[in-house]
Amino acid sequence: MALGFRNLAAVWQNYRDAGARCLIIPSLLDSDDQAELRKAVPGADIYVVRLVAPLAVNHDRIRGREISADSLRWHLQRSQFLHQKLAEQPLEHTTVDTEGRLPDALAREVITRWGILQRR
Repeated sequence: MALGFRNLAAVWQNYRDAGARCLIIPSLLDSDDQAELRKAVPGADIYVVRLVAPLAVNHDRIRGREISADSLRWHLQRSQFLHQKLAEQPLEHTTVDTEGRLPDALAREVITRWGILQRR
């Protein structure tokens, strides 16, 4: 995680130097990560979107991509843990349901809710 935040800081600075005003980071965010994220992207307006689907849908997606039994078991357990943790300790500004939706539709909804297009 530490390496990821250092890399993010370098990328963010490069994009800021090129004139970017926003950055979308597709990643899992834990409450412990928020301070590190703010250090990595100083001056950024952080808007957290939680992409959600029913746990059964997440498990089906995991079963479709994991090859080894150990990896499958770990990811299924992790998704159950995160599902409960994020429900108890929400970090997001908004949630977007992903079930049955294509990535471009999800992206449009995220940027609409964030309001970044209106800021130009």
